Amino acid sequence: MMLQIAAVIAGGLVGLGLATAANKFALPRVLRQQREKMGDDWKMPLTGWNLEVLEKHTRFIYRFWMPVVFTVVLAAAGYIVTSQANGVK
Repeated sequence: MMLQIAAVIAGGLVGLGLATAANKFALPRVLRQQREKMGDDWKMPLTGWNLEVLEKHTRFIYRFWMPVVFTVVLAAAGYIVTSQANGVK
């Protein structure tokens, strides 16, 4: 049981670390590519979002949702892997 708890914590920390690295290294590239590919006068057809609104939503996803999802998924993966290794069903 202690191994599963340690694996959940380790998996969560790895997920949080990956999300932090994505926020630090990938987010600036993603925002730069959005601006280069779409141009400054881009508008989304259905919602009318311009590039600034899209950038705001992209930042929100990278700073809030990615850490939440990565932490939960990798914590669950750590638990599942250690449970299978120990024969727990």
